[in-house]
Amino acid sequence: RDPLERFLSAFLNKCTDTCNDIHCMMRTQAERMESIPISFQRAVDWILTQDIKTTNTHYRLQSHHCELYRRLHEYTSVGVMHAETLGDDASCLLASAGLEWVDKSQNSSEPFWGVADQFIAHKSEALLK
Repeated sequence: RDPLERFLSAFLNKCTDTCNDIHCMMRTQAERMESIPISFQRAVDWILTQDIKTTNTHYRLQSHHCELYRRLHEYTSVGVMHAETLGDDASCLLASAGLEWVDKSQNSSEPFWGVADQFIAHKSEALLK
């Protein structure tokens, strides 16, 4: 996942609105108690002072969760998946691993991930209305 997108997602989830989430690390204790939102600029200023490899798990580089940064040579496949093609991407990945049998909807012979693609497309259309 893109590191900037991950940081923005964590900020939006932990530090906006009337949230008093303890994982909004850049807030003071008083601000958390009073549910005071902070600006994105403040979050950026804070993250620039942190060691991005060891900071709170919500803001840490994703590659440091699974040691990908050290173990990339052990992987046989590395890919990028996008919401628009998630079903096809997941089916392809499962097939390349010999796990086609996992890609089935319960009580159906239809691919599981194909159903997910339809759901994502439907949900996206609804959000655009």
